[in-house]
Amino acid sequence: MQELEEPGPPSAQLELLAAFLRRQRVAEAPPAPAAARELRAADAVLEGLEELARTYRAIDDTPVDFDALAASVRRWIESRTFRPQTGSAGVHLVDTRAAVYGRFQTVFVVGLVEDEWPPPPQRVVFYPQPLLRGLGWAGESDRLHAARARFGDLLRLAGARVALSAFALEDDAPVIPSMFMEDVADAGLAVVREPPQDGAPVVPDDALLNTPPPDDLPEPASGWLALRQRRRNGERYRGAAGTSRREAYTTRALEQYLACPFKYFARYELGLEEEQGGEVALSPLSRGAILRRLTARFWAAWQADGEQAITPANLDRALDRFQALADNEVRAAPAADRAIVRTWLCGSAAAPGLAEQLCRLELAQPADVVECLVDLQVEEACEAPRGEDALGVRVHGTVDRVDLLSDGTFRVVDYKAGRAPTADQALQLAAHARWAERRLDGYRGRTWRTRDAVYVALGDTRLRVPLASGSVEPVLEEGATRAAGVLERIGRGAFPVRPSGRHLCTHCAYAAVCRKEYSEEQ
Repeated sequence: MQELEEPGPPSAQLELLAAFLRRQRVAEAPPAPAAARELRAADAVLEGLEELARTYRAIDDTPVDFDALAASVRRWIESRTFRPQTGSAGVHLVDTRAAVYGRFQTVFVVGLVEDEWPPPPQRVVFYPQPLLRGLGWAGESDRLHAARARFGDLLRLAGARVALSAFALEDDAPVIPSMFMEDVADAGLAVVREPPQDGAPVVPDDALLNTPPPDDLPEPASGWLALRQRRRNGERYRGAAGTSRREAYTTRALEQYLACPFKYFARYELGLEEEQGGEVALSPLSRGAILRRLTARFWAAWQADGEQAITPANLDRALDRFQALADNEVRAAPAADRAIVRTWLCGSAAAPGLAEQLCRLELAQPADVVECLVDLQVEEACEAPRGEDALGVRVHGTVDRVDLLSDGTFRVVDYKAGRAPTADQALQLAAHARWAERRLDGYRGRTWRTRDAVYVALGDTRLRVPLASGSVEPVLEEGATRAAGVLERIGRGAFPVRPSGRHLCTHCAYAAVCRKEYSEEQ
């Protein structure tokens, strides 16, 4: 191969390379029959080198550097990677037009779904349909008749058996079987419906990990596959990361665990930064930060003005105060986002802004408020199992707003830029309400109890979403129990990829590190 370092005739260089490859092929011949495709690919490469050598010899055999010649070799390999297998035996992949010219023992017709069987018509936008029909263009009924006839030909094509199949989902969207399936009963053939195969592999990973490997699989592939299958049965493969030694948690982190344990693990245990999608508009995270910051400043300034609840008498003053704070947020926003922030906060002719929505929401929920506490810090000492022992941990959080009422009760408000969590995922608000009772015990010389706990969710059609439709006490206890269960699972190091909804994976910031090995029960 040293001769290739010096410029030379392309034909001679190609012949030298082909001879080297032939020697390597004899010395390292793979076992048959597993490497049949590899042998055909090697034959195709050698054949291509010979053809290129003859071409250069016949047209232009001027000496060149081998680096320049290598580009021609790569282009040829990219255009034809292996010699096609010919003959009548084996499996043939053909389309419906070519299939009718063949003779087959068994025919598999796949993908019998609407919009493909029959295929959609090819519309001509430049000419009206009556004009095309007068010129002999096939109409819709003629097209369907021809497609149905072709389908009938396929049903009678096989010498022994015809298998028909359709799929139910396409990109997570349900699809409808083709109307041609109704013609099978009239084809004069015996129809046998095969029962569904439970546990049959659907994707390549299922086939690779859940089916026995072929007997002739060569090394090192067989060793690698055996290792993957052996490791897959372990708990570490399914999200068991070992005992956690953290001593402090936030309620937001615990609620994140309920949404997806692995996302909690990536963010809070591994400390990975969220990958920003580079949205043109404000991200949901940025909207949430602006919402909490703006509402906290509004209620602090509103109370400093000597006001408490928003009433029809002071609604205009509340809107003016909110508008002034919103203008400050707009000026502080990046120049590219200011128009979006202004429309979102202040509204437009088409829709009210955030200021008007929140103020009118308060107006619809009158209450005798004696004091409004903003960003109230709460903390609870809990026990988290660590093997056979229990470790004392602290769970803390920040309550967006607590309204103290004149009858010794209070309501807790949690602001969300998106939708409120579902009932089985709501942990943060329930825990905040329960711990706020203990935090406020003795404040103003009295005992306080929770009257109501609500989400103000801008992404929800209801806007105001109560935590409980009836008495709030059972829901608060359920939230405390749910928090204890999350701490127990975190303590055991259980972080499986188990999102509460598959839609969460669409815009997940940790998709690059997630293995997406969904558990079977999900």
